[in-house]
Amino acid sequence: MIQFPNIDKICQSYNYPKEINVLLKYITKPLIIPGTKSLLLIGSASRGELVFKQNRRGLVLFSDLELVVITKRNNLYDKQKALKKIDYIEKKQRIIGARTFHIDVSFTTVQRWKRLKQKFHAWEIKNTGQVLYGENFLGLLRANVEPKYTIQSSFNRLLYLLLFLPISFFEKKPTKEDLESFNFILSRAILDFPIWMLCSKGILIPGFKERYEYLKGNKYLFDENNFPIDNLIEVVGVALKARNNLKFDDDILSFYKTLLCWYPKILSWELKINNDKIDLLKILQRYDDKIYPTLNWKRYLWETRLAAALAKKTSSKQAFSWLIKRKQVLISGFLWCMHMAVLEYLYGNNLNANEWLERAQLKIDELWPNGFPKKRCVSFSTTWTALRYRFFDFLPRFYRGLGQNTEYFKWVLKNF
Repeated sequence: MIQFPNIDKICQSYNYPKEINVLLKYITKPLIIPGTKSLLLIGSASRGELVFKQNRRGLVLFSDLELVVITKRNNLYDKQKALKKIDYIEKKQRIIGARTFHIDVSFTTVQRWKRLKQKFHAWEIKNTGQVLYGENFLGLLRANVEPKYTIQSSFNRLLYLLLFLPISFFEKKPTKEDLESFNFILSRAILDFPIWMLCSKGILIPGFKERYEYLKGNKYLFDENNFPIDNLIEVVGVALKARNNLKFDDDILSFYKTLLCWYPKILSWELKINNDKIDLLKILQRYDDKIYPTLNWKRYLWETRLAAALAKKTSSKQAFSWLIKRKQVLISGFLWCMHMAVLEYLYGNNLNANEWLERAQLKIDELWPNGFPKKRCVSFSTTWTALRYRFFDFLPRFYRGLGQNTEYFKWVLKNF
């Protein structure tokens, strides 16, 4: 029988409750598939930054649990079998009220693990990952952090904001759980800003609190182009406290607006643009080569396959047009338009809200014109919700790694 003494050590070290210890062991056992060389705990759990609370039904996790399984060779059948068992464990957490919680498992081979990686996430894994089973391969991980990946990662937080924005907001009747979950996602998005700024300066620091403290102690590094670094530090401090203590400001709309205001500010600082009126969509289009990393040949090959499938239902001309477009720009643009639309709507600016919604419609039409006949919707909320469904139908096709999250996306959209 496989034992996991490191789980006991990690939970004791970070003072995690017994329920976390039990959950980690439940998750770990089915992930030890034939040929497994190592199993790693990464992310907030490995850094001692898990967020959870006790309710009447049990311990509710807000943070994801992230794990990496390193195997001798790729074994698709065993991998899918393990993920089905993990899915069952995740569903049990949902029953007790876990909304934002997700079990994120990635499988890789020893050979792939050794390849140079350009994301900050890889560097942080090397420095804060924890071995739950097998050999310690952390020292073999090579990372040369490219700031562009960090910028894109921060923009991707808008994706999760879109996913977890409760429909009850439109009815102005959000529940306590609605506000709590969305506030957690808002705080997490704000806490990505320090990563973005520090990586741009070549500074790599693991952990939310550590990055916040570094910003406070080294403000002078970011005092360029009249950048309001003191204001950002204050916002990050509020987000850190809100995330860790699960105590949120009742004025969630103001918090939401504050988050969105910082994206153009930090992007203009990054690109050294001196302009008080920043049009984020134009900047994404104009400076895309400085914001987004270059795609590798596998990404191009996958997009070519999608274009071929698109050509069968539309035309070769339309498929080629789709293929040459910069989808990263379109995705960020769509997310931005959707958030600006709902923000304007919630503030009662219906004319502006509808204009932003029309822009979002144009973006999603470019992103994936296949299989979604246009429907005339009678209300803003109905149209906005339909576009959100359409986007999360497209996303797992476009990013193969998100394919295992399809059912999770559908569950969130259906229930909240």
